[in-house]
Amino acid sequence: MPLEIGSITAYMITYDAEHQEHVFPISSNDLRSGDLLLLRQGDVIPAPCKILSGEIWVDQEGTVNQYTHPAIAPKGGLVQNGQAKAYVYIIL
Repeated sequence: MPLEIGSITAYMITYDAEHQEHVFPISSNDLRSGDLLLLRQGDVIPAPCKILSGEIWVDQEGTVNQYTHPAIAPKGGLVQNGQAKAYVYIIL
C-alpha cells in the first residue's frame, strides 16, 4: 500500500537570471505538472515524476526499485537512497 500523502513537503528547483540553481520547499498541494523537483533520500514522492538526471532507489509497498532517466517514479514511494532531478509528470 502506498504511503498516505496528504500534504507533504517537496523540494522545487528554480533558476535565476544568472542560471544559478535554487532549491526551496513547497507543499505538495501547490505542485503543478511540469514543476522541477529534487528527490533525495528520505523524501516521499509527491506525484508521479519523470526522472531527468541522477538515480534513486524507491521503496513502494515493501519492494525497492531503481529509477533512472527516463523512468517515471511512482507517487507515494519513499526514496531510500540516491538523488535525482525530476519533473512532475501528472497531478493525480
